[in-house]
Amino acid sequence: MIGTLNKHQVCLTHVNAVSVASEFKQTYKGIQKPVDHYLSHERSKNFEQNRSKLKPIISAIIMCGRQNIALRGHRDCIRDDSANKGNFNAILEYRSEGDSELRDHLQNSAKNSRYTSWRIQNEIIDICGNILTRKIVADVDDFFTVIADEMADCSNKEQLALVIRFVSKHGYIREEFLRFLECSEGVNGQQIAKEIITGLKMAGLCLEKLRGQGYKGAGSMAGKVKGAAAIISQQYPRAVYTHCCSHVLNLAIMATSQIPMVRNMFGVVDRVYIYFDSHPKRQNALDAAITSECPEARRKRLKSLCRTRWIERHHALETFLDLYPARVKCFVDIYDPSSDNPVSWNRDCVVDAKALYLSLTTFDHIISLVVVQHCMSFVKGLTVLLQSKANDIVKACSAIDGVKVTMAGIREDVENQHTVLFKKAVDLRLQFEVTPCLPRTCGRQTNRNNTSAENPEIYCRRIITIPYLDYLIAELDMRFSDHQTKAMTALTIIPSVLVTDIENYSQVQNTFTDMYEDDLPSPRTFHAELLLWKHHWQAQDTALLPSTPSEALCHASKLAYPNINTLLKILCVLPVTTCEAERSFSSLKLLKTHLRSTMGQSRLNGLALLHIHNKAPPAVDDILAEFIGLHKRRMELGFIDIQSVE
Repeated sequence: MIGTLNKHQVCLTHVNAVSVASEFKQTYKGIQKPVDHYLSHERSKNFEQNRSKLKPIISAIIMCGRQNIALRGHRDCIRDDSANKGNFNAILEYRSEGDSELRDHLQNSAKNSRYTSWRIQNEIIDICGNILTRKIVADVDDFFTVIADEMADCSNKEQLALVIRFVSKHGYIREEFLRFLECSEGVNGQQIAKEIITGLKMAGLCLEKLRGQGYKGAGSMAGKVKGAAAIISQQYPRAVYTHCCSHVLNLAIMATSQIPMVRNMFGVVDRVYIYFDSHPKRQNALDAAITSECPEARRKRLKSLCRTRWIERHHALETFLDLYPARVKCFVDIYDPSSDNPVSWNRDCVVDAKALYLSLTTFDHIISLVVVQHCMSFVKGLTVLLQSKANDIVKACSAIDGVKVTMAGIREDVENQHTVLFKKAVDLRLQFEVTPCLPRTCGRQTNRNNTSAENPEIYCRRIITIPYLDYLIAELDMRFSDHQTKAMTALTIIPSVLVTDIENYSQVQNTFTDMYEDDLPSPRTFHAELLLWKHHWQAQDTALLPSTPSEALCHASKLAYPNINTLLKILCVLPVTTCEAERSFSSLKLLKTHLRSTMGQSRLNGLALLHIHNKAPPAVDDILAEFIGLHKRRMELGFIDIQSVE
């Protein structure tokens, strides 16, 4: 019996059982942890190592997107022998020099688990765009408006830039780019409206909260029957259309440029710019003339006459005036064979230079240039102001009123104002021995001005200064009438106006309750709330009263004034301009170039969001969590709860 026990004591089964029992006792007493814990720990450690390999890849994609660096090269493979592997792979290789874990992953991992292919790039870029879009939409506090504009990219596809304007949860007015929509089915009003509605729904926005639309005045966008604005308004009646203020201002200034002398002046300025800009040899001659004639000039290059932004035309006219003597001297050096210029010019250059010189040195051109530049200087500040994101309709119309009042004052004092401008033009023409004179008048004239006058100063005042001012004032009054109506409606609830208008209650109540009754938290108490709102501000200093919806919103608490707070939010989100959509086109031109013209729409939107919203890029951990959750990966990455990461 003892021998049997001795044999059993040394057998493998008994030894294993004793070992298991000993480990069980130690685990039970807490001396050591169970085996599955160590197995789970090793697996978790493996997950962390695999995730750490992906983080540099995600960071490289984010950096390329933020800095607008093209990811792909001639061959999109890190092991390829091509000299141009692409910026993305080059960044990873450079980073791997100080990261042994990344270097081992790039060099030794299997091809199907390296996670650097274009498909993985597209997935990560798409995730970045989705995260940024969700962050923007999450900050929308109730109401929003849509701003859209379209242009053709380098691959000749119509891209519709979609921007939303809203009041953030922190109380600030924001205008944020959402995405580009490819108008593949056409650019008529029906298709554009369909694309806008689809794009807003894809972003996760509730279209029942849509309270405004901001577009330019093209028929496909603003047509009263078949325009996109009208079609969207049929489905969402409270989405009020507003014509872009910057575009309206451009149209007003463009209409004033139809005066014959002004039109001819702009034509000469444009031809002079093209003459020098299209030929390096001519530009070098102009640079030499600027150095000798205008050494203290701040601007050294001529600017083109932008066809869309008339503020650029003001800059072009300023530069044109500053460099006027240098340009004239340059033309003389080109066409005059007796000049000391050793450079030889061909016949076409000489002929064009002579023609432009004769056009530049006429007094009609000089006085038109001086008058138009002076009048447009009053609109320069307004143009810049209208491009601001934080503007509201009241502030914009207040600035427009200021310009109209100023222009009307100049028109009343036109004699004194024109005398100053005429003297400036005379001083400029004296440098070129140009004498102002009265043209011959006759009984009937159709091809030029036939105005009678006692002297050249009165003649120029009658044919250029007075008509230009009258046209400009009339155009501003006519084209901004709709904006003024909306601004006056908004002003009725602003404290600076409300406390001074005693008979305003019934008008305000009817105006807002008829249109926004469904938006008000308690429409039956709106009249009482309006009285409390007015009495609150009557006790304040008049100079400190808010004068715009955005200023008043800071004082309208949701608890004390829920209806007033709601109305002010709606007034704040009414669009003023489409400049934010136009700014996104600048990014589009940088992203989709002729070398990247085959870029897909999803990749384009992801990169555009990364580039435009580069101040707040998505977190790498958020991207990694969503990337892991898309579908099963060849590399073991475990599972990350996205909600816990956010």
